[in-house]
Amino acid sequence: MEMPSISARAPGRFGGPFVVVLVLLTLVAAACGGGSSKSSSTTVPKTAGTSGTATTPENTAFYYLPITKPAQMQKLGPVRLVVAGPQNAGGSGAAAVAAIHSVGAKAYIYQQTYWAPLHREYQGFRLGSNEDWAFCSDGQKPLEVPKGSNGEQWVFIDMNERGVQQYLTDRFQKLKAAGWDGVFFDRGGVALAGYGQNPAIWNKQSTCTQNPVHPGAAFADTWIDASGLVKAAGMDLIVNYGHSPFDPRVPMRPDPHNPKCDQQGPQCPTLDDGWKYPTWVADESVAHPRDINWDLDFQSNLMNEQDPAHGGRVLGLITVGTLANDLSRENVFFEWARVKLFNIPLAISVWDRAKACPGVPASQPCNNLITYPELSGVQLGSPIDAKPQSASCASSGPPHCVWTRRYAQGAMIANVQDRSVGSYKLVLGTDGCRYVRDVWSGTALAGNKCVQDVTLDLPAWSGRPLAYSKTPLSS
Repeated sequence: MEMPSISARAPGRFGGPFVVVLVLLTLVAAACGGGSSKSSSTTVPKTAGTSGTATTPENTAFYYLPITKPAQMQKLGPVRLVVAGPQNAGGSGAAAVAAIHSVGAKAYIYQQTYWAPLHREYQGFRLGSNEDWAFCSDGQKPLEVPKGSNGEQWVFIDMNERGVQQYLTDRFQKLKAAGWDGVFFDRGGVALAGYGQNPAIWNKQSTCTQNPVHPGAAFADTWIDASGLVKAAGMDLIVNYGHSPFDPRVPMRPDPHNPKCDQQGPQCPTLDDGWKYPTWVADESVAHPRDINWDLDFQSNLMNEQDPAHGGRVLGLITVGTLANDLSRENVFFEWARVKLFNIPLAISVWDRAKACPGVPASQPCNNLITYPELSGVQLGSPIDAKPQSASCASSGPPHCVWTRRYAQGAMIANVQDRSVGSYKLVLGTDGCRYVRDVWSGTALAGNKCVQDVTLDLPAWSGRPLAYSKTPLSS
């Protein structure tokens, strides 16, 4: 996820043959339960996807503000890891690491290896005085990124320069010594495949590398090299690919040396080394507003969860872009439920200065990060259903239905249509009765009685996470 202060980011570039869309539509339709009020159900194999438990947090958090005390982390809810902003690497970062560890989460630090400002220090890089560390496309002049709205000049980092890799090696060893558990690499989609970046350099080699680690290496190859330096330092790695690595329109790691990949058409082969070093691959395209891209998101997220080779290694991330700038609680809950129909870790990273600090001038500091601990705190456990189920569909049929996924310790319900659905009945499918909490309202359902089914009224375009307990819920 790009840091909020960087304005040069471009939207993703989509492409791909129409036949892929038809195949995905067929696959999604096969998962639908039709337009009746009864939903179909299949027990999921124990090996499918990841398995959370009540004692193992399922979700993650991104916190790009200064972290100085544990109380800041407590408001995130139970999460398995926290990605901290780069300012927290200053000094040893000991306070930030201690605060994150205090809530039982792993501490990851944001690290940029793609580009940096030319005329100021950024995460240790001083490219103005080390221009030989910048990527060139012609001669010895660093290739400049189109300036953002603030007019600041950025350039790409030449990670094939031996000095750059030595600098990163030293930096990662210091971060490890300070207690950091992992590193977060941003801009993976553009680094590995050029998606949305102009100029695209992913399949080019720098013309000004003085001491190359791998002569003839393309930019994407050297980004893989940098990923390996994190693992060599003994830390975990999250690579933010921006899209699902299984999205057929934007496959991960196209071969930068194959001419068929210049336009990344259907004949472009992909390499598997993009999975070699990351512990997790982050996907910012896990959802779209309302029913947009429903079919493709459905299949990509199912692969995020259940791909035979790499399933269970994708983190979902909901951002302002995912929400199409609609930061209402209603929309956040809908998007969360839409994604958590799939058994993957999920985070929300939303900045909104106007809502967080109304009336505060832009020149003054503002804690403008909005968190949703009630969502990240839902521990669903292992899935009961093999995939999301649909019921109570509109006359147009799927995807305009009520979609559900039942888990051992909760359920996700998303009403994906512009009409409300009253008295929707969900059979829990658990081994015995449960006390059920509606996370949206924070209240117990069914009179706080131990039940095997619940009934809810679902507004249009709404998400309703449910949490189960074997004991009565406290008021």
